[in-house]
Amino acid sequence: MKRAMHFRGLPEHQAQIFEQIAVGNSCGHSPQTLKALHKKGLIEFAERVLGQDALGLIIVNDPYVPIPIHIEWCGWCTKQLDGFEEIA
Repeated sequence: MKRAMHFRGLPEHQAQIFEQIAVGNSCGHSPQTLKALHKKGLIEFAERVLGQDALGLIIVNDPYVPIPIHIEWCGWCTKQLDGFEEIA
């Protein structure tokens, strides 16, 4: 199902990845899409230490949505629900 409009006019694939990151699914996304979202200021990266081996620390960069952007996105999501009836 296609959405009529995306948050900040994102292309479909970027919108899907952004939403996945916003809800906590930060793994396995295309590096090109992550780079594009980062360039637009919609995501940041946090270093996470997975462990250590003989060569040193094993560090990954996890994408996350900064709080001000997340709040803006939540507001946008709420507006998308206008006109829908609650199902009890």
